[in-house]
Amino acid sequence: MRQTARRKAGMGTEAIVNKDKRRFLIGATSVVGGVGAVAVAVPFVMSLWPSERAKAAGAPIEVDISKIEPGQKINVEWRGKVCWLINRTPEMVATLPKLDDRVADPKSNAPQQPAYCKNETRSIKPSLWIAVGIVATAVPFVMSFWPSERAKAAGAPVEVDISKIEPGQKINVEWRGKVTWIVNRTPEMLATLPKMDDRVVDPKSEVDHQPKYCKNENRSIKPEYWVAVGICTHLGCSPTYRPELAPADLGSDWLGGFFCPCHQSKFDLAGRVFKGVPAPTNLVVPPYRYASDTRIVIGEDTKA
Repeated sequence: MRQTARRKAGMGTEAIVNKDKRRFLIGATSVVGGVGAVAVAVPFVMSLWPSERAKAAGAPIEVDISKIEPGQKINVEWRGKVCWLINRTPEMVATLPKLDDRVADPKSNAPQQPAYCKNETRSIKPSLWIAVGIVATAVPFVMSFWPSERAKAAGAPVEVDISKIEPGQKINVEWRGKVTWIVNRTPEMLATLPKMDDRVVDPKSEVDHQPKYCKNENRSIKPEYWVAVGICTHLGCSPTYRPELAPADLGSDWLGGFFCPCHQSKFDLAGRVFKGVPAPTNLVVPPYRYASDTRIVIGEDTKA
């Protein structure tokens, strides 16, 4: 039976966890003993992205939780913030009482959850936990820089340290209320791009979805680091990062890229849309520049 989770607009500031508690909650929900680890590296389940107007108004978002595997975490966006939904296993839930003497607020007395979630599991149902959190696509976590609400509304640039992004890894940051990706593409990944030219709609990036200085084969300033807004150009869902070769669900000719589970749109590792899918255009590359060899500023143009 289809289950749904609703987050109400009143959960705004109450749901934001402080640094110390976030560290605990990440640990508490990922410790499984010998049973297994949280599947943060598996593909994300569909994220539902409301309109800019709806996000500004704090509109509730309905999420299908029926396909979240035990131990898995998915990310959705609410009010311009990334929210986690974790399907905790019985073994995970069993770890919580054991941590009472190790955490600062075991009874959740600080008003950082609704009254109906002030319990041992900090949730309505013990298995499903929902929280506002920093996005991560795989361990290790990489810091994301989140500007203030006023700065985001004004479209403030966001500066990101890219020095710790491992080859092949994608991190997420927020810019203008949108999740934005930075991918450190390996030489092998870059080598797939020319092979995709006859399979994508706009191989030369003729549609104006990137700055002029990114209108090239790699759709980037430096070949390895690719920056893009992580929103599908079809209906605004968030595609999953699928860098693996020839997975069973995507076929033997899959060379890596992005897959939108909502309506099956596919993009290559430069965000170029495949032929014959619902998405009409390539993923958007925002303006950005290099502040140094290890720092990118998203939202500011570089010289062409």
